[in-house]
Amino acid sequence: MKFSWIIVAAALLLGGRAFGQCSDYQLSITGSCPGTVTVFWGGAPPGSTQALIIANTPGSFTIPPGPCFGTVICIQGSVGMVGTPFSTGAAGVGSVAGTAGPGACGKWLIAVTNFGSPCKVSNPVMIP
Repeated sequence: MKFSWIIVAAALLLGGRAFGQCSDYQLSITGSCPGTVTVFWGGAPPGSTQALIIANTPGSFTIPPGPCFGTVICIQGSVGMVGTPFSTGAAGVGSVAGTAGPGACGKWLIAVTNFGSPCKVSNPVMIP
């Protein structure tokens, strides 16, 4: 019984959406922060362009007017884009490596691709 209450509380904290419901494809991160990290994605639409979005916590945020307008992502708080858009290969996979500064440590990252309506989103992952 306690376990079901934990699940309900987690769903409420995430704005009513569990991570699985916010995930059209998979994102993962290796490395350590601060330092070099590599972001990998798989299962994305082949040949698509990814935007990596960073935020403070899990939650719910609706993308404002512009590309992917109205798409709900499962991170919130000081939402911003990381770098420039990144390309996905013909197999729907891709990666990018870079340096994560101290300000990125412990924040959450999600990938969004402008493919169809609404846009597709990855699972959220914490920057290690």
